[in-house]
Amino acid sequence: MTGVLSGCAGDERGDQAGRGNACAVVAPRGAQVGVACGFLHVTKGNACVERGGEERVPQRVGTDPFGDPGPAGDPPRRSTLRAGSGKVCVPLSARDCAVDCGLERTIRTALLGRRRCLSRSGAHRSAQSVLFMLRQIAGDSRAPVSIKERLPVDYTRLSMPLGEVIFTQRSIRRFRSDAIALDDIHLILEAAVKAPNGGNQQVARFLVVNDRAAIREFATLYHEAWWAKRHDEGFQQWEDLPRRFHPAARLADAIGDVPCIVFALALHNGPADSVIPAVQNLMLAARAIGIGSVPTTLHPSVMSRFREMFNIQDDTGFHVCIPLGYPQGNFGPNVRKSTAETTFLNRWGSPVPWE
Repeated sequence: MTGVLSGCAGDERGDQAGRGNACAVVAPRGAQVGVACGFLHVTKGNACVERGGEERVPQRVGTDPFGDPGPAGDPPRRSTLRAGSGKVCVPLSARDCAVDCGLERTIRTALLGRRRCLSRSGAHRSAQSVLFMLRQIAGDSRAPVSIKERLPVDYTRLSMPLGEVIFTQRSIRRFRSDAIALDDIHLILEAAVKAPNGGNQQVARFLVVNDRAAIREFATLYHEAWWAKRHDEGFQQWEDLPRRFHPAARLADAIGDVPCIVFALALHNGPADSVIPAVQNLMLAARAIGIGSVPTTLHPSVMSRFREMFNIQDDTGFHVCIPLGYPQGNFGPNVRKSTAETTFLNRWGSPVPWE
């Protein structure tokens, strides 16, 4: 059963959450969650449940259930929540209140998205504590939902210290052929999408390829693309390559044996600055669970065939190709220039005070 309230105008606090909107849902074990005047009210039967056990009959539509009544259809007068009254009154916008869903889904949607809630003492409580309070009212004794429980993966598996992850990450180009579990791929992709992106438009998209036949087919294209880039640079064959190119050349020869490749793309040919942070998150998460990676690119001469091979639309921009696999070698320190050489302070060319 689902009850729906309507026609309530908001008071000063209700205006902040969504003026003039109200709805209600039936929660587990008979508790009802309603939104009136932009606030969430918990009722049981036909009475408003207060935390101290006192029951209070709600006012008619057009009044504030926790304030002074006004004529039906008129904006209610300003509400007052007295300290210790035990009333549960939580800001909620109209779009957050979903009819025909359970208590937990409504509360998670409304409260776990950076909103704060007004508790019985007038102080701010976390969304988690209010969810627990409402569960108790509904007769549900379960513990509060943790962030870990709300996420689709167990992020605690990424328990390696951040400093160790960063300072031992290196480009891995020699991979074992062992398959990577889809649960591991899921985990690192969940880490990837948590990266910052422009305007939170989330244009980054990831194509995961772990089909061995598809990888071998792509390997021919990648080898051609890699050498097309070298030809543009004036290198025609292996003997012409400087030593620094040798590891990448070996990957071009052996990429058909990697167990997984992730392509990082963007909708509407979106910019790299909304994709590259996600790629770094992906590679750091992979390192934390022992999976090696390296970012690489393709060449314009193969792009049309690449799109056709994987059915990628023309308005989806390609940014990075990321082979993934367990390394044949070891993770460990890499060689980088000193930050004293690559960093300036306040003005270009002005040295930093460290060596």
